[in-house]
Amino acid sequence: MSKRRKFPKVQPRLDTETPEEMLFQLPIRGIPQDRARDKTFHDSTRCVEFKGQIALEIALKLRSMCGVGPWLDYFEVECIFFYKCNTSKHPYPMNADSDNLEKGVIDALEGVIWQNDRRCVDLISRRRWSKKNRDSIVIRITRMAWAIERKDKRKKGKK
Repeated sequence: MSKRRKFPKVQPRLDTETPEEMLFQLPIRGIPQDRARDKTFHDSTRCVEFKGQIALEIALKLRSMCGVGPWLDYFEVECIFFYKCNTSKHPYPMNADSDNLEKGVIDALEGVIWQNDRRCVDLISRRRWSKKNRDSIVIRITRMAWAIERKDKRKKGKK
């Protein structure tokens, strides 16, 4: 039985402003999330490595861009998974479902961008063949303005 890797809990950032939009281009091949079996769920080694690689890459890029998260805002996430070109006649990569690909990314961002993945309120996932013939993931994270306005109204009402 494999041990699950536990990441330390990180407190949300209250002293820094959340960036409006963050764009990450990672030279990583998208790996789909494993399915639950017998009502129990354990990540395979390759899924744990995939999530760790994404979390590390984004944390390093965040540090140079705007500081370190996680933030308390709500976010929209767009993931585009590019795969090496194939000689098959399929117009889209057929090796994984888009929803299983995005689950790994969303889990990896927990503790880096947000404290809990419930902070991701909109999600767009795409699979494409790469014109440059290399595997990569493009992740665009946008802060939801409506959630900030609502939070500000609540604060004004309490005063």
